[in-house]
Amino acid sequence: MTYSRGAWITLFSVIGLIYVYRRKLVYFLYGILFYATAVIINGSAGFERMSIYNTLHDNSLLYRIEIYKTMMKIIKDNFWFGTGINTMSHYINNYSEIIKAPVYHGHNIILNILGETGFIGIIFFGIITVNLFKKLYYIKKHGNDFERIALQVFLSFTSILIHGLIDAVIMTPQFLFFATYIFAVITNIEHIVVKLNDSKLYILKKAILELEKSISLNDEEGFLKIIDEIIDISSKLKKTKKSFGKRDKLNKKIEYCKINTIPFIYKPITRQNYFEGNYLVKFAEERTRQLQEAKALDIHNEFWVNHKTIKGNVFGSVPKELLNEKALSSLLASGWKETSVNVLDLKNRGEEVKEIINFCEETFNYYILIKEELTNTYMILEYKI
Repeated sequence: MTYSRGAWITLFSVIGLIYVYRRKLVYFLYGILFYATAVIINGSAGFERMSIYNTLHDNSLLYRIEIYKTMMKIIKDNFWFGTGINTMSHYINNYSEIIKAPVYHGHNIILNILGETGFIGIIFFGIITVNLFKKLYYIKKHGNDFERIALQVFLSFTSILIHGLIDAVIMTPQFLFFATYIFAVITNIEHIVVKLNDSKLYILKKAILELEKSISLNDEEGFLKIIDEIIDISSKLKKTKKSFGKRDKLNKKIEYCKINTIPFIYKPITRQNYFEGNYLVKFAEERTRQLQEAKALDIHNEFWVNHKTIKGNVFGSVPKELLNEKALSSLLASGWKETSVNVLDLKNRGEEVKEIINFCEETFNYYILIKEELTNTYMILEYKI
């Protein structure tokens, strides 16, 4: 068994993270069982190093403190760019009056990166680390099929970072190659998840899994919400099925180019099946009231009179640049949100309106097809919601 205190601290930290994530006592019990098994197999050997008294009088701790002091001197002299990767064995014993034998790393990942690559290197390390955890969070949140992989990689790298506080094995070439390979795998998985989430069938599959989960948890509110979502996805799939035969034809005929991107604010729809009942009637009444309170109703109406709505699925929006700060603040406080809108111009002016609408429904998640009264031309507003 290992005599390393860092390894034990890392082990219990990871067990604690698993317990926090899963909220199951069994994982905590697994940790206690592992510890008890180690004591039975190894006796007290190694565990005496966990004693606070022994730690304070341990030559290993005093040795590392001297390394840390030496690393601070090296960092001070080579702050911006460091001494170079894998050069600590040439510097630590030369900077220290106590350490004479070569020491291959700074026994702390942060100090080691600062020493070898300087401030520039630690910035890059921070960006890469944050980027990795962002990718893992995205996979965990959106990719049900890859959630376990994301959790395992998260725990692995977290344990490396924790252990890195008293060691720096991550800086060895073999480990850097392994870490780069894992980062590449996670990046590819993220791309797969992004593509899957663009697939309506995959979204439907996820919704059904969430439905099963809500049933098992006896969550009535969540159950009804997911049912609405499944109905909405199914209706979109039905439209897709109807247009299978003519999709290629439409995509070949409808050509467009982006001519501008404009900041908008919009009032979000909070219901999946917004055509059912009188939801849109109440939505319109609330939209009008909020625009009146913001003293922006006339601006809103004038814009949409000049840009006649033909079809779309955004039911309350206005360009941000038309509003003064007071009106903007009022609408944002009422639940309106900011977004960007791509203004798309149709290259072929002779397209039939029905074909354009079918194309928009197949191509864009949120859009409004408008007819500009001054030029008598159709344009598509693509909302990046």
